[in-house]
Amino acid sequence: MKIKYVHLILLFLIMSKIILAQENYVKGYIITNNNDSITGMINFKTDEQNGQSCRFKLSETAPEQLFLPGDILEYRFINEGKYYVSHEVIIDSIPRRVFLEYLVDGVMNLYFYRDAKTHQDYYFFEDESGQVTSIEKNQHYIGALTYLFRDYPTIRKKLSKDSYSVAYRRGNMVELAKEYHKETCSPGQECIVFTNDYKRQYLEFKFSAYAGFQIMDYSIKRFSLGITEETLSRIIYTPGSMNSWYPTVGGRLFINNPRWTNSLGLLIDIGVSKIKGDAQNSFIYRSYLKEGEFNFSALILTGKLDVKYIYPKGKIRPTAEAGFSYYNFFNKSSRLYFKEYDYNPPVQIIDIKNYDNFPASTLFGFNCGIGIDYRLNNNKSVFCCFSYDNANTARYISMGDANSNHNLRVEQIKIGYTF
Repeated sequence: MKIKYVHLILLFLIMSKIILAQENYVKGYIITNNNDSITGMINFKTDEQNGQSCRFKLSETAPEQLFLPGDILEYRFINEGKYYVSHEVIIDSIPRRVFLEYLVDGVMNLYFYRDAKTHQDYYFFEDESGQVTSIEKNQHYIGALTYLFRDYPTIRKKLSKDSYSVAYRRGNMVELAKEYHKETCSPGQECIVFTNDYKRQYLEFKFSAYAGFQIMDYSIKRFSLGITEETLSRIIYTPGSMNSWYPTVGGRLFINNPRWTNSLGLLIDIGVSKIKGDAQNSFIYRSYLKEGEFNFSALILTGKLDVKYIYPKGKIRPTAEAGFSYYNFFNKSSRLYFKEYDYNPPVQIIDIKNYDNFPASTLFGFNCGIGIDYRLNNNKSVFCCFSYDNANTARYISMGDANSNHNLRVEQIKIGYTF
């Protein structure tokens, strides 16, 4: 067991390194120490990584340049609303130069920093004289804020009234800075020059539509019709495996956060198809010869919740996905035609239409798949993927004095377009 845990830890560390090493270049510019502005592309990563370094390219194909705090004055992402400045601060009594995220530029500046090693958040208020006050999340941060704004009764009242109203969050710190500006600015004067879009979420949503074809194998282990009055024998029937070939259509939603990784994301897949099956067999049970015919048809609504991996480079990108499947059968119809041969009476016939639980209403299982995404010039893509699903009833379905287990195996190929 210890060896398994070691393997899991190693796998987690390797995946973490891969994710952190991936690129997410977007439009931005840097300001050099000579106050020159250079436009290009900047690797837009997490708060921890953005505070440590700036990875810059003049163009998408140009070589990467690494700038550490002090190498440049500041850098900014054009469309993302993130702005970082090189600044010397004191953290845990130790001076260090880092890239601070600029939240508010005004009479009192507000900065944010997240430590890459401890993952601790820090807020820094800088007054007109350039004095910087660090607000660290601990049991005394309300007191530190109260002392910082001691000459401003409105802010002090807000801080002393309810500490929960000033929870340790970006939005609350920004509101305190804005309140300070209201009290210190002259009427008609614009005190806030820059406000960071701190509420913005950097998730990407990509929608896809697809059509395809699937081969389904539906099997029922056994089911019972109970005890017949004529023969007092239990009629147990096992249809076995039934194959079905039908087209399918559906849609997909891929959700990921490029700041973490362009390769991994959550995939939601909804599809609709049809299924039909029929089976015939005969067997001897307690000296009785039994013959049965079973057929059914239904529409299937399929739902999948997967983790999807996309190779992050090139026009042709291999993909892999795996996760959980849900199958819902509706508009069902079925028929069981059953013969039981005996000496007295010689033949017993049972003909039942739309017998309950055939097919099952819901099945749960897992799926996995591989495919190819071909990237187009407009950031859209076409894709082709092959998947395998295995689903069954979460428990045996009880019918009379016997149980029945349903299993569905699906091999599916899809071709689609991602918007």
